[in-house]
Amino acid sequence: MKLPEEKIKKILIVRPDAIGDIVLITPAIHALKEHFPKAKISILVQEYTAPVARAIPDIDEVLIDDIKAGRAGSLRDFLAYVKRIRAMKFDLSVDFYSFNLKHTLLQFLAGIPYRVGDKSRFFLGFFYNCGKVLRYKDYSKHIVDLHLDLIKTIGVEAKAPRLKINVPEMKFAGIDDHDFVIGIHPGCTSSRLWEEEKYARTIDALQEKFQAKVVLTGGPKERALGDRIIAACRHKPLDLIAKTTLPELMALIKRFNIYIGADTGPTHLASAIGTPVVLLILAKNVKPVRWGSYGSRHIILYAHPQAQCPIFCAAGRCREDYCSRVITPEMIVAAVQQLREGKTFTREDWQRLSCNVLLIYDKNNRPKAEQVAGILKQQGYHYVLKPAEELKGIKGILQTIETDNILVIHHFGKKGLLTAWLANLLSGIYTTNATVLVRGFNNEDLFAKYNKAFETSLI
Repeated sequence: MKLPEEKIKKILIVRPDAIGDIVLITPAIHALKEHFPKAKISILVQEYTAPVARAIPDIDEVLIDDIKAGRAGSLRDFLAYVKRIRAMKFDLSVDFYSFNLKHTLLQFLAGIPYRVGDKSRFFLGFFYNCGKVLRYKDYSKHIVDLHLDLIKTIGVEAKAPRLKINVPEMKFAGIDDHDFVIGIHPGCTSSRLWEEEKYARTIDALQEKFQAKVVLTGGPKERALGDRIIAACRHKPLDLIAKTTLPELMALIKRFNIYIGADTGPTHLASAIGTPVVLLILAKNVKPVRWGSYGSRHIILYAHPQAQCPIFCAAGRCREDYCSRVITPEMIVAAVQQLREGKTFTREDWQRLSCNVLLIYDKNNRPKAEQVAGILKQQGYHYVLKPAEELKGIKGILQTIETDNILVIHHFGKKGLLTAWLANLLSGIYTTNATVLVRGFNNEDLFAKYNKAFETSLI
C-alpha cells in the first residue's frame, strides 16, 4: 500500500527497547524522512535510550514511553496514555517493536489512520492495517534489511541505507590526542560473557604489541566484572566503567581507534559512529548474518560451530565454556591487526560464518552430495556429510543441528526424507536454530538456492 504523501504530516516510530535496537532502525527512519520530507517524526522510547534517540538526525521529537516506565499499569492510566497519544494526532505509526499487546493497542486505540507493523505476531497482527509478515528464518537478511522490508510495504525505499548517529567531539582525562585508543566493553546480556582472565590477557597484549591505551567501558552492572578484569591485568587499563553518561559514552566510542565488544548496544553505536569494531560472538543464537556490524569496518570472531556445543543456547544464563574456550586473546589481537591494515568483513563473510549445512544422502546420491560438499569446502562453509542409512532418527538430526549450529538441511534422494522433514519442522522448538530444508542439486547456483529457501521460509 503506497500512502498519500500529502496526508502524512506526523509520524510515530515505536521502539521502546534497547540501545542497539534504536541504532539499527536509523536507516529506516532516514528512508521515512526522505519519503515524507515535510512530516514531523516522533519516536517512542525508554528513558535510558532517549539520549541515543536524540542523536538521530532525522528525529524531531523524543517521547518517553509510559508503559515501559510503569506509568500505564492500570486500565485507567493506560487509557489516559492512549488519550495523550491520540491528542498528538499522528497520521502514521511504524512499530518496530510489534510484540507487546499494550503498545499495539496504544496505536490502534489512539486512532492512528495508518499503522505499520509485523503481522507475524499471533493476534497482534490484526491491529496493523499496513505492514507484512516478517520472515525471521530468512537468514539472507540482516536485521536492518528486515526493518527496511517493513517500510517497503508503504512504498518507502532506502536509497543507500546506513546507520546514522550524530555524536559531538569530546576530550577525556587520561586520553591524549596522539594516543592509539582501544575500547573494550566486556558486558553483554544477549551473549555468554568471555572470561575475565582472557580479557586481562588481551588488555596486556594490546598494550605490549600496539602501545595502545586500553579503556574499559560499561555501566554499573559491569562494575564487579571490570574490577575482576583489572585485578588480573599486569598493565592496568583506563577504567571508565560506570563513569560516563550515555552521551559521554557515545563521544568516547567516537574517540576510540578500535572498539572491542559483544553483540550489545555500544557495539552497534560504534558501527553507527564509524569506529572499527572487533565483534565477539559467543552465542549460537546470535547470527553474524543477522547482527553483524553494519557500516563500519569490522572483524567478527564467532565461536560456532567450532565450539561443538550440544546444548540449547540460553546465552545470557549459560555457564558452560563450550563457546568461550574457542576464542582466544591471540585471536582478538590478530583481529585488531587486521583492522589496522584496513581489512574488514563483508556480507559474504557473515553468511559464511552463519550458514552451516547438514548434507543427508542415500547411497545412490552420494556423488551429488559430495559435489555440494566440495563447493561448500571451497567457499569456506562448515558442513556435515551424513549418509541417510546412518541417521539416528529425528533426535539424531536435531542433535547435529544443535552441535554443529546447522541452518540448512540439504537432502539428496528419498531415503530419510520424512525424518529430515520432521526434524526441520521441529528444529526451532527443540534446537537453537529453526532450519530450512532444500532438496537435490542440478548444478544451479548453490547459494542462491539456499537464499531462496530462507526467503520463502515460514516465519
